[in-house]
Amino acid sequence: MTTSNNDVAVKDEIYAAPIPMGWLRKVLNLKVTCALGVALALWREAEHQGTQTVSVPNARLMLWDAHHTSIQRGIRHLERAGLIRVERKANGRKVGITLVA
Repeated sequence: MTTSNNDVAVKDEIYAAPIPMGWLRKVLNLKVTCALGVALALWREAEHQGTQTVSVPNARLMLWDAHHTSIQRGIRHLERAGLIRVERKANGRKVGITLVA
């Protein structure tokens, strides 16, 4: 297992977050690859943080080998599909993402 500068496990980590199959099917029906990657990362973070509302810096999502633009696009697709709710500050920056199961 390798780690990044902030000691977050990246490679060879076992992904074990339970994702409801109905929710996952909706993600797969979006047919947007970046949405699937973001969805998996969000569920992993929710499991790790022990809550359905997570705060996930882009740097942490980038550990999943996703580019900033792909991350934003994935979040936008998931939000439009009603699979997540994004809480934003007045300046538009996201402060929390809630998984809508």
